[in-house]
Amino acid sequence: MNVPPRKRNWLTVGAGAALLVGNMIAYLEFHAKQAAASAACENLEECKSVAADIKKLRLQPSKVTLHAHSASEVSSRLEEALKFAQLPASCLVRIDPQPARRLNGTDFKEQPTSLELRAVSIKQLVHLLYKLESSGAGLQTKSLQLTTPVKTQSDTTIETWNVQVVLTSLIFAPKKTSPS
Repeated sequence: MNVPPRKRNWLTVGAGAALLVGNMIAYLEFHAKQAAASAACENLEECKSVAADIKKLRLQPSKVTLHAHSASEVSSRLEEALKFAQLPASCLVRIDPQPARRLNGTDFKEQPTSLELRAVSIKQLVHLLYKLESSGAGLQTKSLQLTTPVKTQSDTTIETWNVQVVLTSLIFAPKKTSPS
């Protein structure tokens, strides 16, 4: 095919211009994708940092007190919670505060208190535990066991349970280090 030189020059310039525009578009896309990849790497590093912080915080207690609760302090909070849950004091069979124990070599001690209750509805139990945990004393429910009470002919239709619950409070008590 014989193309006149003038037309061939225009075709060469047009092809060159098309290649130049194509290269510019490719460069701009490459630059945009490189910037997006860089931002994604920064986001990944930030996510890793936040995830590490979350893991670290999960290992730390969420509610901590600075002193062990006395038996009278636990009793008064329990009385308030019983009233809030509309439970008679007679349903409380036992309060057993136990000595605080150090948690796995940390700067925290855990002080458990066992409670035993009789003839409590689920609604009353939830209200009782809610009041105890939200009282600001750092009490948390560690374990809960429900058993069915012995029914008598005079029992009402409200389903009640016997309850054993262990409440704990975490106490910040740094370990004493010996002078070197």
